[in-house]
Amino acid sequence: MADVMDLYNAEQHETEVFKCPSCGANLVFSPAKQMLVCDHCGGEFEMGKTYGVQPVDFATGERPKETWGEETVVYRCENCGAKEILARTEIAKTCPFCGTTNIVATDELSGMKPNGVLPFLFDEEAAKKNFLAWVKKKWFVPNKLKKQAAADQMNGVYSPCWLFNANSDSVYNGRLGERYTVTVGSGKNRRTETRIRWFSVSGNFSRAFEDYIVEASPYLTQRQVDDLRPYRLEKSVAYDQRFLAGFAASHYDKDMDTSWLEARSGLDKIIRQEILNLYHADVVDFLNVSSFYKDVTFRYMLLPIWICNYRFNTKIYHFYVNGSTGKVIGKVPRSPLKIGFFTLGMLALAALLIWLILTYLN
Repeated sequence: MADVMDLYNAEQHETEVFKCPSCGANLVFSPAKQMLVCDHCGGEFEMGKTYGVQPVDFATGERPKETWGEETVVYRCENCGAKEILARTEIAKTCPFCGTTNIVATDELSGMKPNGVLPFLFDEEAAKKNFLAWVKKKWFVPNKLKKQAAADQMNGVYSPCWLFNANSDSVYNGRLGERYTVTVGSGKNRRTETRIRWFSVSGNFSRAFEDYIVEASPYLTQRQVDDLRPYRLEKSVAYDQRFLAGFAASHYDKDMDTSWLEARSGLDKIIRQEILNLYHADVVDFLNVSSFYKDVTFRYMLLPIWICNYRFNTKIYHFYVNGSTGKVIGKVPRSPLKIGFFTLGMLALAALLIWLILTYLN
């Protein structure tokens, strides 16, 4: 294995193209080997990594000014409108979000450069195996999907996210209620009633948050990124363009200030719920919470996600695989035949149980 650092340092201010010293072919990043490899001659080249991405103080008002302009190209899908960022060494062949080939390069600037990246730790083959294992656990999935899913191409996309750290101090007051039952009346009028015992609450609450993720891509939802948790953030490294070799990065549409407002809303909900968890309450009349955030820092990160588009009966389904843990999420088509057989089986079982009960009673 050779060291490609000298080659990288010599070229990064000129072409930003990572060529194999042996054959001249383009190098790509290998998640399995965690190095640059040449698919043409099999050459392998070590990469120097700087683990740990230092958070930036949000309160200073400083915002990263570096862009990807000279390192990357923005491609746009003419079918769904999605934009993806590729290193200048790459050519977009298919859209990772809808699977079509109607992709064109644009003159659009690719925006702010991240200060960190979580590299892909699972390659495409490993992602497919996890995907198949996940599909096979689904009861009502058509057999055709289980047999053909492995042949579908997966696209590795780095999703832009803002990660926030913060300490919070909150003051709260409210009126909560606990349900209880009483027996009232007598004779035929004897009955049980459910009532609420109200009590007032107030106090202070402090909470530290670390790496609260706000998804910044318009093509993945916050729910999807949350469902793919956890991410192996301890493997994060300082941004290096070479990690994009062979992959794409989604174009962000939320800046840091907008993302922090969204993060605050999410943190407020967590604080509110954790305050409620302090009490045994069944009903909330009202709960006022005023939170102050301090020591806020951020990291603009790229998180690795494998995206698979599967067409079944003219409909496209999307599956996502966490590129650092292999966790899979997505919606699957349902087999009406399997659902029908299951329903008939449950009805038959219910009928059998009723017959057994009636037979026993007689």
